[in-house]
Amino acid sequence: MRSELQCLGAGFDFVEYTIRNLGFVGIGKRGSSAATIKLRPQTVAPIAFARLIHWLSEERLARTLVSVYTGDGWQHSLHGTTLSAYRAITAAIRATNRDGNFDHDVLSRPAAISLLPQDNPLRQAFEYWRSLGGEWKGSAKLSELGKILSNRYVLFELRAGGEFIVREFGEGLPECAVEWLRWAIGQRVQDQPDKRYGWSCALAYEASVQSGTPALQDVDAYVQWWKRERQRRRYKRLLLPFSEGTSLPTYLLSASVEDPSIDLRSAV
Repeated sequence: MRSELQCLGAGFDFVEYTIRNLGFVGIGKRGSSAATIKLRPQTVAPIAFARLIHWLSEERLARTLVSVYTGDGWQHSLHGTTLSAYRAITAAIRATNRDGNFDHDVLSRPAAISLLPQDNPLRQAFEYWRSLGGEWKGSAKLSELGKILSNRYVLFELRAGGEFIVREFGEGLPECAVEWLRWAIGQRVQDQPDKRYGWSCALAYEASVQSGTPALQDVDAYVQWWKRERQRRRYKRLLLPFSEGTSLPTYLLSASVEDPSIDLRSAV
């Protein structure tokens, strides 16, 4: 590339030049669990950003230095989890008002649980969660929730570092999701075939866990499932955090109901 751009004898940092001006992302590993990531949100190429997300999904990093180039120079931040690093990177992208190549595949907005009809399964699951006081009481309670939700749920165990591990799921979910979930027991939510969709789920789950309260969201997402055509999914998602003898949630149950009336793209 240096030769093609006639930069062999150039008196400047060629790698930094490609990051700042040609859309590349710079990644450096420091041992097995530390890394540096450098990018310029205003110019980063969509394919470079997609490759970065795939790379993050494969790594188990204890420390990540994210360096973002802005009009004021390089801004650096140190992160203890890959989820935190991903949050910083996507926030930097959004701040530049880039187009739908980055953020518009998965759109969501908060919704009010109180506005759900009393006979809505998500409303009934919330009322059941409230009757338990948010305490996790084992598989019998999960069985009851499964009945309420027509087995449209995924149960995640929260691990240190903000990782959400698939523990159980209901067969009432769309077949495209069930195909992956049959393989995914013990895997992170980010490890699903569509990495961006997986990371967006992880961020939504993290926000619910941090608040310790249920959250209802409208979701309008284009998802690429394994061996499937890219498809649009529109649904309501209820997140229910459960604690097991601790002040912080130990489990998170994600339940959904398809809703084709949701359209978050007309404003994009």
